[in-house]
Amino acid sequence: MKIPLFRLLFLGLILTLSSCVTVYQLSPAKNNFNYKNNIEYEVYGMSSASQQATGNSRIVAKKGYTFVSVKTKVTNKTNETIDIDFSEVSLLDLVNKVKYPVSFVYQATVVSIPAKNKTTLGPQKSLKRILLITYPDKMKPELLEINGERYEIQFSK
Repeated sequence: MKIPLFRLLFLGLILTLSSCVTVYQLSPAKNNFNYKNNIEYEVYGMSSASQQATGNSRIVAKKGYTFVSVKTKVTNKTNETIDIDFSEVSLLDLVNKVKYPVSFVYQATVVSIPAKNKTTLGPQKSLKRILLITYPDKMKPELLEINGERYEIQFSK
C-alpha cells in the first residue's frame, strides 16, 4: 500500500509538534501562595517545551534544557498599590537547590506579548503573567521561589 508523500510529511509534523510540549497536571486550588502580607501568587498552569514563540521569532532552549512556562496570577489583597518584580521569581531543583530565574515575562494572551519584569498593582487588583524559565530537561519543577521564600508546587496524583 502506497501512502502519498504529503500524508507522510503531515503525519510526521503532527507527531513532532505533539511531542514537543509537556503539560504538568497541577493540583486544583493548592497552588495559591500567600506572599508578603496579603499578596497572593497563584500558579494556575505549567508546561515545558524545547522552543518558544516570541512574537515574530522563535527561541530554542540550550541542549539539556527546556523552557518551563509558569502561568501565574498575582492578587493584591491590600488597600495600597504594590510593586511586583518578576525577576525575583525562580524555580529551584529539589535535589541541588539551584535557582533558575525568569528569562522572559509575557502577558497571559494567546499571542506572546512581552511584558516588563517590574510593574505596579493597584489595591484589590489582579494580573496574570506567563513566566518563561530555562530549566533542566529531565527534571520536574517542584519548588517556586519568590524573593527568597520557597513554595512547593502541588501536582495531581
